[in-house]
Amino acid sequence: MERRHYDGKKLINNGIYLSDVDIERFSHRISYVCQSNILLEETIKNNIILENTFDESKYNSIIKKLNLGHLDDEMLICEGQSNLSGGEQQKLMIARALYKESDLIILDEPFAYMDVDSSQKLLFMLI
Repeated sequence: MERRHYDGKKLINNGIYLSDVDIERFSHRISYVCQSNILLEETIKNNIILENTFDESKYNSIIKKLNLGHLDDEMLICEGQSNLSGGEQQKLMIARALYKESDLIILDEPFAYMDVDSSQKLLFMLI
């Protein structure tokens, strides 16, 4: 397997260098929530759980924490997500990462479309 080139020394945990980590081996343990939302033309529930086994308790807990209970689990997301606000779309992306139980969640401006109150509540929940 070809090693990737890294500039500098980037530590990720307990003195382990990023360059010594097999990224492909650990990629399933990482979630990335980008600024532009990538949602499927599927139900709310399926967008959150993706290919994972459905755990109703975990799902309901995440829905409650992210204040998404007003959305119907079986509601289909329209092409272009026009039936959801920008904040709801971002919360669904964060819900997906939380449901996956990733060891590392990378957030790229996750609060760009949320009001200040929602952003602060979500930030404190994630910390």
